[in-house]
Amino acid sequence: GEIAVNSIYPNPVTNTVNLDFDLKNKSEISFAMYDLQGKIAQNFSSKSFFEGSNITTLDFSKLNTGLYFLKIYNDNFDLTFPIEKVKY
Repeated sequence: GEIAVNSIYPNPVTNTVNLDFDLKNKSEISFAMYDLQGKIAQNFSSKSFFEGSNITTLDFSKLNTGLYFLKIYNDNFDLTFPIEKVKY
């Protein structure tokens, strides 16, 4: 595939989550958090990443506690991962 997600940590998350992934090619990637009803809870502007190993940090501190789905997507792939937001 175009992307291999190695880890998403910490999960459960209090504020920020780190995404560790490998890309086959340089790519523009978008990220969004969805709630259990499928509504967008938080959108992130797309970023450009290099081919190979990448780590990026997303800030979820404004979200209420609960279960969400993190969507990682662009024109070539669309992946979803469950993320639990907890208090300190």
